[in-house]
Amino acid sequence: MKTSLSQSPIWELQRDYYEQKGVDAWREGEVPHYVTSNPTVARAYAAIIAAYMRDVQPSAPVTIVELGSGHGRFAYHLLKSLDHFHPDLPPYQYIMTDFAQQNIDEWRKHSRLQDFFDSGIVDIALFDAAKTDHLDLQIRGKSLKTGSLKGPIIVIANYLFDSIPHDLFMVKDGQLYEGLATITGMPATTNGLSPAQIIEQIDLDYVYTKVKLPHYKQPALDGVLKHYAENFDETHILFPNTGIDCLERLRKLSKGDMMVLSADKGYHRAEDIDDRDAPGLVNHGSFSYSVNYHAFARYMINSGGKVLTTSYQHHSINVVALLSGDHDFTHTKLAYDANVERFGPDTFFVIKMHLERVLDTMELHEIIAYLRLSGYDARLFKLAMPRLSEITRTASSDQQDEFYQVLRNVWDMYYPLNEDMAFDIGLLLYELDFYQEALEFLEQSRDEVGPETPTLYNMALCYYQLKEWEQARDLLQEVIKRKPNHRDAKAVLKRINGNLT
Repeated sequence: MKTSLSQSPIWELQRDYYEQKGVDAWREGEVPHYVTSNPTVARAYAAIIAAYMRDVQPSAPVTIVELGSGHGRFAYHLLKSLDHFHPDLPPYQYIMTDFAQQNIDEWRKHSRLQDFFDSGIVDIALFDAAKTDHLDLQIRGKSLKTGSLKGPIIVIANYLFDSIPHDLFMVKDGQLYEGLATITGMPATTNGLSPAQIIEQIDLDYVYTKVKLPHYKQPALDGVLKHYAENFDETHILFPNTGIDCLERLRKLSKGDMMVLSADKGYHRAEDIDDRDAPGLVNHGSFSYSVNYHAFARYMINSGGKVLTTSYQHHSINVVALLSGDHDFTHTKLAYDANVERFGPDTFFVIKMHLERVLDTMELHEIIAYLRLSGYDARLFKLAMPRLSEITRTASSDQQDEFYQVLRNVWDMYYPLNEDMAFDIGLLLYELDFYQEALEFLEQSRDEVGPETPTLYNMALCYYQLKEWEQARDLLQEVIKRKPNHRDAKAVLKRINGNLT
């Protein structure tokens, strides 16, 4: 069956995938998320948000709506950055959203978010970017509908627009055509197959039919299509009709201005539109497309707004700001220039990729410098762990003290998904002879992940070094009970029994 791309059944497979996997889509590493969910992106957004508030001088609280919060890690990083770097902001509320209730339920019980929930700053809501036009806040029990908000609304959409319905058009010899999609490669039977297994096997074919404007009967969408029909000769246009319509619906919630911050793989320059082929699906458990940020920019310009993009094409991640309202946005432009254009998330990611190639030759002070540059990025710390284990024991006491403070900051910025960062930090601190501090992190690992045997054994070693024999003995006895052939545990226990007698 031939349909508009946005009406294709592939989007139901996409929805099924995320509803079935929940946070495990990211926890298990199927869906990429690090490049848009790290302290560097959060710090850049925090600076731009603070500058935006300075420009618009809001007379009512600002509402920040994060679309597709998914695992929740970016929200945590951004809230920490706003709190730390910009403590004197005008009043604001932060609303985390997702279309899958099980993701929201995960946030409600996540230890790192509890203080923000308790403070009243953060609320949560179900939101489907394809159709929802209101926000039912699940903590306050309040509903935000058209015109509910008096202050500005800030929309955050990271790795969101690439995964929601699009349409496909082709311009040829001044004529606009729509690409009607047909799924190919669908298994004869899908019984027993997960959405990811089906997505992996399918592709799309297109046939093209002439289009007359207005096509959507919506000025926000048809105005952008008109621009493409009049300004390009021969190309394919992946058209973010659902994304633009989503922004229109969110825009109506507020009587004030709107700013959109979005990071994704995509393109924003006019020259990147020319001579494009029909896009293919990028599979990663779910699927995604590269975002046509040029279309979002045309939408905002047609609406009388402003757009902030880099002067160059990104290597890994594109960060775009869309601004509505009658302001010159002087401070917002400066913040974007400093935190995206000159040195931003894409540049940092290029540096990180280089860092991975030279980590095994770096010295402690060099790794510390990169960790500071990254905003104490837990992923970067994890990558550096093998090298850190080699070099920290021979560091001077001053360097070790400095490194301990860095570890504290890494832990403060860490948002657990499936990693046991507390255990890793505990091992490093033990190697530095910081036994009491190591014990604190190992206990954290036990409480969050569970009483794993390696955790209990290393806790016993800490107690042994602290000469707290009874605690060490009890833990070692538990380790040996679980693993009767644990020779190291038996050897330490023998020494402890000698000390006790």
